[in-house]
Amino acid sequence: MVEAVSNRLREIRAALGLSQLEMAGKIGISLGGLRKIEQGTHVPSGETLLKYVELGFDADWILTGVRTMHRLTVEPSAAYRAPPLVDDVVFQAVTDAVLRVHKELGVKLPMKATIQEAVDRYNLICQQADDRDERLALMGWLEIRLRKDLSAAKSEPGTGKRSA
Repeated sequence: MVEAVSNRLREIRAALGLSQLEMAGKIGISLGGLRKIEQGTHVPSGETLLKYVELGFDADWILTGVRTMHRLTVEPSAAYRAPPLVDDVVFQAVTDAVLRVHKELGVKLPMKATIQEAVDRYNLICQQADDRDERLALMGWLEIRLRKDLSAAKSEPGTGKRSA
């Protein structure tokens, strides 16, 4: 998944005709940070993903490859409006919470495992609440649950969780 996201972000930069340095400036991150994201060794934060959305690129496409690279500029017909596959605001909040709690507890996971953790927690939040406001209101609960789960996993050998 990380590799696919990295490939799509490189594709966006190429579509814009920008160098890595120019793209990093446009989305407000360091050149080194962009290189790590494009190489697939770091996950773009929710904030970084929102910068791509602000440039007119579709968050669902970036994360999943579904739909098209660019956000729709023409509204779909009223008869059929597919719901977004990913609520980018909620996904950003969940990803930030996962990264923050892992760092706080000194748990280091491989990049793919970190992304999977964020996806799993995002899906959990979506099962618990029906809309963005309710999901964002559950962020405190999510962090508490994540702390409990990580603390338990750190004490159990073979879980793959290790101190940084």
